[in-house]
Amino acid sequence: MPAITSEVVYLLLIFGLLVIPRALQRFRMPAPLTSFAFGMVATAFLVGFSHDATLALLSTLGVSSLFLFAGLEVRVDDLRRGMWPLLSHLAARAISLTTTAYLGITYLDLSWQVAALLALALLTPSTGFILDTLSRLGLNEDERYWVTVKAVGGELLALLVLFVVLQ
Repeated sequence: MPAITSEVVYLLLIFGLLVIPRALQRFRMPAPLTSFAFGMVATAFLVGFSHDATLALLSTLGVSSLFLFAGLEVRVDDLRRGMWPLLSHLAARAISLTTTAYLGITYLDLSWQVAALLALALLTPSTGFILDTLSRLGLNEDERYWVTVKAVGGELLALLVLFVVLQ
């Protein structure tokens, strides 16, 4: 049997991480969690592709597009309307990220970049998942507004920190 080419692997990954999770949404399975699970399975089976430059580029574009699409959910006027509560929320998030990174540096002997990425991974919720499930939570309009604004604001802060860390 011939070896699987990298192009076939790319197509299978795109299909498995983008198409199948959307199809499974019909059965009320959240696409972000399904994509995450398929991604974890893919990492177990595609060990030889872990240093592939194309996959690194696609993963960076994928993460950036998640942040971008989350940012498209809120209008700038909405952000201005709740500017001060949003800024206090972002300050609290920045403090929690900084504290977690500091703990990683101090107790786990991590570099500041690794500690910051670990803090982001642990403390940044999936805005896409939050926005996808928002309609099913039974919130009133004002509560939905604040959940959306704070989720998107937190994701944009995480994107800013990610770009600083990765330079």
